[in-house]
Amino acid sequence: MNFKHLLFASVVISLFACQSNKTTNSVQTDSLTFNNKVDNTIADSIMLERYFDYGRHTKFFDYTDKKNSAVAALEKDRDTTFLLLFLKDNISLISNSDPEWHYANSELVSSLFAIDLNGDGQKDIIYDGPTIGEGNVSHLIINNNGHFVKMFETRQNITHIKFVDGRMVKLFISNPGCCADASVVDYEYDVSYKTALAPVFSLRNIVGYTKSYELPATKYKTPIRFKATADRLYLRDCCFEYDGEHPMYGNNGNMIAIYPKHSSGIAIGERIENGTVWALVLMNKENKITQTQFDVFTEQPTQVYGWVKKADINLN
Repeated sequence: MNFKHLLFASVVISLFACQSNKTTNSVQTDSLTFNNKVDNTIADSIMLERYFDYGRHTKFFDYTDKKNSAVAALEKDRDTTFLLLFLKDNISLISNSDPEWHYANSELVSSLFAIDLNGDGQKDIIYDGPTIGEGNVSHLIINNNGHFVKMFETRQNITHIKFVDGRMVKLFISNPGCCADASVVDYEYDVSYKTALAPVFSLRNIVGYTKSYELPATKYKTPIRFKATADRLYLRDCCFEYDGEHPMYGNNGNMIAIYPKHSSGIAIGERIENGTVWALVLMNKENKITQTQFDVFTEQPTQVYGWVKKADINLN
């Protein structure tokens, strides 16, 4: 969800606030201070407008779903007949024998790819496509002389496969969640082999971020290690403090996560905004997240991207 879509949501919220608080229309935004006793709903509405106005004039990273692109580039001599025959005899490997499965084989061919994954000269199968419910799934299926065995299954999309000497050795998956979820989690797997027919997938690293986050004005030549000096280190999606209700994130504004003192990570770049220096950071997965609006970042040790005030960290 990019800032244009979120801006539309903010306008709707603002209109609702105007209808339900007609007696406050005379309040002047320019003279409003947020330390006085102005109604919190009005203050949040105005701050939300300022937050999205900031986003309209700032360069943001916008997540793009790259479904199938990485896999399609690996396939050579695409054989649709081979793929349709595979589906005819092995649809249970794709559907998991779900009684609610409603896709025709002809609909699934565009999500199937025949690629030799284990270096034995046989065409294995990658399925990167729809399933029952929201989102996609990825299946890796090994071909053993015409007998197919599913060796790996996960939610969402394959973004990259690394090969060494004709064998898959690394697998990268991106999970942008479903529905209106604003979080993204990228998974990196190491792939080893007991035998050519038995690849082993070991989760190596997880990186989390929001679908839109601000890009740095200045990028450091090399990342700089740091530790948090503030008792509560606020990680945000941009160089703007907003703590009211966010239409996509939750009730705590643009806060991605809060970390305790001494949490560590690497700083990647910085930006000065209204006299405040901010740092774009990647928090270490060993840190304990005190609070977050994205539970997926706490399910497993996860590195998380975001912005912090440079005054709240100590660069080494």
